[in-house]
Amino acid sequence: MNLTSVTVKNYRSIEEISFDIVALGDGTYTYGLIGVNEAGKSTILKALALKDGLKNEKEESLPLTRDFKDKENPIEIEYVYSLDKKEQQEAKDYLITNAPSADISGIDLSSITYTASFDYEMPGQALEAVDVKSIKDENEHKTTIEDHLTTYFSAKTHKSIFWTAEDRYLISQPINLGNRNHLPPMLMRSA
Repeated sequence: MNLTSVTVKNYRSIEEISFDIVALGDGTYTYGLIGVNEAGKSTILKALALKDGLKNEKEESLPLTRDFKDKENPIEIEYVYSLDKKEQQEAKDYLITNAPSADISGIDLSSITYTASFDYEMPGQALEAVDVKSIKDENEHKTTIEDHLTTYFSAKTHKSIFWTAEDRYLISQPINLGNRNHLPPMLMRSA
C-alpha cells in the first residue's frame, strides 16, 4: 500500500491541511518540514501519529480536549492509500472469508481512504473507518464491507512514531559504563 495523501482537520492550530505524497526527483518519498518556531511542524507530525496511540510525557492518550480547534467538530486525519493488484486481491479474499454474503463484485479497491477521528467527548479514543468510493450507497452490504475493511486495513496501514527531544528519551547525565548498577533502564536491556 502506498500512502498518496493525508488530510488533517480540526487539530490544534490546524483547521484543515492536505498533503499529496509523491515521489521526489530522486525516487524517494523523504520529506522535511521547515518553519519558524511555533509554525505548526510538531502539530502536523503529532496529528499523523494520533491513530497509533500517541501519548504525551504524562502517558495520557492524545488528543486531549484542548487539542480541538473547534470543540463542535471531531479531529479527523484521513489517509488515502493506493493498492496494487495483489493487495486488492488480498483484501477481496479477506472479504470473501469474513463477509461471505456481501456482494463485492464491481468493487474497485485501487484506492481507499482510512480515517481516524476523535470526538471531543472521548478524545483519546480513535474511531476508525474505511471509505471505498466505488461502493455505491445503494449497495445493501456497503456498511458490512467497509466495517470489515476497517478491521483489515487497521493492521495494514503505516505505523507512526512521534519522538521528541524530551528528558524521558535522552541520557542527560554522565554514565559510568564500568558500573552496571548505575546504567539507565533503557541501556540495561542491551547490557
